[in-house]
Amino acid sequence: CINRRNICCLLSRVKLQYTMWCVFVVAQLILITASDGTQVLVVSNKGVSVYNTTSGEQTSLMMENEQMMKEVDYHYARKEVFALTKRQIIRSPLTMTSSYEYRPVVYSEDEYSFMSMAVDWVHDTLYWTAGPVFMIHRS
Repeated sequence: CINRRNICCLLSRVKLQYTMWCVFVVAQLILITASDGTQVLVVSNKGVSVYNTTSGEQTSLMMENEQMMKEVDYHYARKEVFALTKRQIIRSPLTMTSSYEYRPVVYSEDEYSFMSMAVDWVHDTLYWTAGPVFMIHRS
């Protein structure tokens, strides 16, 4: 269960030498306002999940055991989550019923070729940088 008290309690018990590890475990929290309440998009080394603050339910959206999630972005209009790993960009629908329903959007043979990405949901475009000269690509 994720709530503010548990996170504060956990952080207060963590020794200084483990502080960086805790920051790494939960890499990103994104608040999403929906008609059924506020949702928190939780990004960690175990994958991406959605936590509903009203009902207390947590649903896993995508998980990559062999590849760390480097970056995550959200497409507001299509209600999708995009995640950047070392070799691919994957997307998943942001619905509470989905579980591991993700698919690759872009794949690279070269490890560490993807550096960053951004979702422009107004123009429905995915941008990413890749390659040794950090070229900007779009889909």
